[in-house]
Amino acid sequence: MNNPSDLTIEKIRSLTVGYFKNLRPIKGVYYLSPKPIITIMKRFFLTLLILSSVNVFLISQPVKKVERIKEDEVPVVVRKAFENDFGKIPEDGTWTVNFTVVQEGGKSMAKPVSYTFRKGNKADKIEVRYSPDGKLDTAKGLKKINANS
Repeated sequence: MNNPSDLTIEKIRSLTVGYFKNLRPIKGVYYLSPKPIITIMKRFFLTLLILSSVNVFLISQPVKKVERIKEDEVPVVVRKAFENDFGKIPEDGTWTVNFTVVQEGGKSMAKPVSYTFRKGNKADKIEVRYSPDGKLDTAKGLKKINANS
């Protein structure tokens, strides 16, 4: 095997199994072609395709946000519903709006999901949540005036 003429194509193929699977003649000389590099590239492009499709999926999801607002920015329907259910709105509470940002017609639109009133902390906590059309979702820390509604 010390003599180069003893190396035949079959012997070279048997020595290079796993790394180079094909011998290709170019101008009468046999060159080893790197198959694993091609499979590495295929894996890379497949991974790139999967990551880009996941990225497109995540971008298309609406964004949920919470923003603190003033009492006069709360819709009249929600304020009236609060006053009908619990009486006068307490003075030192805060209002927040939960909304989603969606794309409609090429524009970003904020659509409110709920309005929440919060006051106090721990034992004397008040938290009331309304839908944008004035329906009571949850109430903690306050009792309804009109129990039948």
